[in-house]
Amino acid sequence: MTVGGLAAIDPHAIQPKTLAPILIDRVNIDDQDIVSASASLNVPAGRHRLRISYTLPDFQIASRLRFRYRLVGWDHDWVEAGPLREATYTAIPSGHYTFEVVNSDGYGNWESKGTTLFVQVQPYFYQTWWFFILLGSVCCMLVWKLHQIRVHQISASIDERLQERLKERTRIARELHDTLLQGVLGVGMQMFAASQHPNEGSAAVLAEASCKLREIAEQSRKAVEDLRSPSVDTNSFEGALVRVLQDIPMPADIQFTSKSIGEPIRLRPLVQTEIEQIVREAFANAVRHSGASSICLDIVYQPVHLLVSITDDGSGIETGLEKCGRIGHWGIKGMRERAETLGGRVKIFSRVPSGTVVEIYLPGTVAYLENWRRQGASVLLRMIRRRTPTPTRTLQ
Repeated sequence: MTVGGLAAIDPHAIQPKTLAPILIDRVNIDDQDIVSASASLNVPAGRHRLRISYTLPDFQIASRLRFRYRLVGWDHDWVEAGPLREATYTAIPSGHYTFEVVNSDGYGNWESKGTTLFVQVQPYFYQTWWFFILLGSVCCMLVWKLHQIRVHQISASIDERLQERLKERTRIARELHDTLLQGVLGVGMQMFAASQHPNEGSAAVLAEASCKLREIAEQSRKAVEDLRSPSVDTNSFEGALVRVLQDIPMPADIQFTSKSIGEPIRLRPLVQTEIEQIVREAFANAVRHSGASSICLDIVYQPVHLLVSITDDGSGIETGLEKCGRIGHWGIKGMRERAETLGGRVKIFSRVPSGTVVEIYLPGTVAYLENWRRQGASVLLRMIRRRTPTPTRTLQ
């Protein structure tokens, strides 16, 4: 009933009031206000506390207003805020987000289109895509470098084994040269002498050659045994050298002498074996090629080194041959190789026609079985008491 008469109202025909859009009036990061936050927000890297304040300027239904919000990319569903007009987030990971907030008029009518704010949380440098690419590149380079190192180690190991085999072959070649080849040459010389004088004791010469061949076979067998398990008598180095030299055929007109200077010191078995072969080669060269009338073997024991020398008064060695010998001959080269393998050296002094001196020098730490520092003082003291003069090398 109205003044003008009856009136009817259809509640379903009433149009709802259009509300003003929600305003984001303040953004706060770690208690610091960000004023210019209109459509997007840039948050620096780190664990920050983010507060977003919003409002709706409508005073008629202010008591009935309700809000809800969500951060797309972080919240799984809407957060019912009720009449509160602030959203708080803490420690949001780096990435891109969208903050959405909508309102209701209090009768269950929610706005379909709310207000949005784009939020970008900056990553740390180690969270950026270029850092992952750089890290992946470094890892690939590291793996490749490790692969190269491993390949180099394997290659070096193979080369080392090849070098060991080559050294062993070289040593076996020297052993064959010092035993088999020299013995065959000696027998050849005897056979040649028998052929030149067939009626003058040929049977005796042939018998001696046969005996020599048996000796060669025995020496070869011994050389093979030494290659497998060397065993030498280190108690008397001078006696061992003399026994080795006695196996070499020597004319009766050559006078051989040996002497030892200093207190004898036991040698390492391998060192003694190598020195015996060097001395054998030097002595054989003096017997066959020098035409000497006397050959002298000297052994000088000193705490810091060992010196062994073979001196003859023969025709000497031609200039230039004392380094490597003649082409196709391996005696002098083998002597130097044996000494260098032990850390020593071989020196050859010669002047035509004044004879030859072959010196084998080895450091005491390599040559002697015991440490020369422990025994050097007592040995040197005994040498001083005996006042034994050091021999002087002269070419006659």
